[in-house]
Amino acid sequence: MQINNTMNYNQNFQETYNKIQDTGNRLLNYLIEIRAGRLSEGDTTQGLQSIEDDIKKSLKALKEQKYQVAVIAAMKAGKSTFLNALIGAEY
Repeated sequence: MQINNTMNYNQNFQETYNKIQDTGNRLLNYLIEIRAGRLSEGDTTQGLQSIEDDIKKSLKALKEQKYQVAVIAAMKAGKSTFLNALIGAEY
């Protein structure tokens, strides 16, 4: 049963990962389009450039699978068990 659960979690993770990646890429492309139009009108688009840089940085971290996670709970509350399940580690 645990193997099936792990497979389901992995599949759900992959589907969510793909949705986030796709949404980020579409947002980035849309932002690039807007910036190009604003640049042609003489706007420096510094604010948009900053947002574009942040999105690129986030998409790169997602692609490299670098995440920051904080798990806070009382002692013996199952933090390690939760994290092991999250990454698919066997106990």
